[in-house]
Amino acid sequence: MKLKINFLAFLFLCSCSSRDVAQFPPAPAPPPNILPDTSPPNYIPDIKSIQVNTLPSPFNINGKLPFAVWVDGEMLPMNSKQSLMIVQALNIEFKEPKNTAQIHRGEGWLYLRPINE
Repeated sequence: MKLKINFLAFLFLCSCSSRDVAQFPPAPAPPPNILPDTSPPNYIPDIKSIQVNTLPSPFNINGKLPFAVWVDGEMLPMNSKQSLMIVQALNIEFKEPKNTAQIHRGEGWLYLRPINE
């Protein structure tokens, strides 16, 4: 019985020819490497100067807004989390300034501090 099954399987497999196998068309050629005519636009602005200044204690109520961030002469409207992220990213350590009279007049948080270059 086993011999008959093996013989029938052999005949079945031998009767198949390669003509019966489906032939697929050749794969299409890959697309050409298309490069843009111009370079991509620069979305990062050219920053010339950044100032990060502490706010004096009467104006920094409960540490809600500890720093004022100035970029190219304009103060950025930031909340405390954003300003703390910038301070941590730049690895800045702040110490309480000795002369607070200039700070209380607004230097560094109402207008830019003068920078000697």
